[in-house]
Amino acid sequence: MLKQAIWAFAGAGALGLVLTAAAQPDNTAAKERAASADDAPVIVPRKSRVPSIAAAAASGPVKSAGSVDWDAVKEEVDEAKASDAEFQRQVRAMELTRPLSESEKQKMRPKGLRTAAPQQFKRVTSGEVRETRVPVLVPMLPDMMGAMKVAARENAFSAFGDMPDGDYVEVIGTRMRVVGGTSETMSMRRQARAAAMPELAALSAPYEISHHEQGVDLSFSRFNVAYQISVYCKDPDGDAHCSGDEYVVSLADSLAILNPEEGAAP
Repeated sequence: MLKQAIWAFAGAGALGLVLTAAAQPDNTAAKERAASADDAPVIVPRKSRVPSIAAAAASGPVKSAGSVDWDAVKEEVDEAKASDAEFQRQVRAMELTRPLSESEKQKMRPKGLRTAAPQQFKRVTSGEVRETRVPVLVPMLPDMMGAMKVAARENAFSAFGDMPDGDYVEVIGTRMRVVGGTSETMSMRRQARAAAMPELAALSAPYEISHHEQGVDLSFSRFNVAYQISVYCKDPDGDAHCSGDEYVVSLADSLAILNPEEGAAP
């Protein structure tokens, strides 16, 4: 029996759900639901296993998510700026006794959502980032700066690139969601799941990790946008970047926003 992994992203406050659909002998109803789905743009980079939104509609009706919560974006960015200012004051006070190494400073630096200019990434252009109305979040680890590219549409984006060690990293953000019940039912499910999940230090967002035959995924929802970070490894079982959770969590905690000014646009 042919199986297909379908990822669908929930709306405000929800996490990406991994759904598995098996082909059935009589799929007339599924085809009818798929035909009624919104014709929304979906980015599928070369290594992504994410199918089209139309295909995901076989599990339920597809709707657009709510507006991006740019006020929450600003709050996160302002909080990170305030934390950085306090951190710098602490560093100056400590260095009155002895100089601190860069590694020491990095370990001490508080987590938070910081801003970054697209030009800081060698392969990212401002024009590409301006194509989307979704907060573009990209890992700011050193290896990412020269490798990541961005493909954007109005309601979705993908940042992806080959790393020097052979890994492939991909970040997908989308405002689309698959609705699996009434708003009350979905809200109750989100609250129950979030209560049992760990939370990202940088974004105050519950997250979920899943390992698969190609690597590892981390999914979370923030600002009314669903995000997924995927790491693909040549040897998923032997490479610590894929066999464990630490690396993908570090990517999530290093995310920076490339288009904070979008929230101020009329």
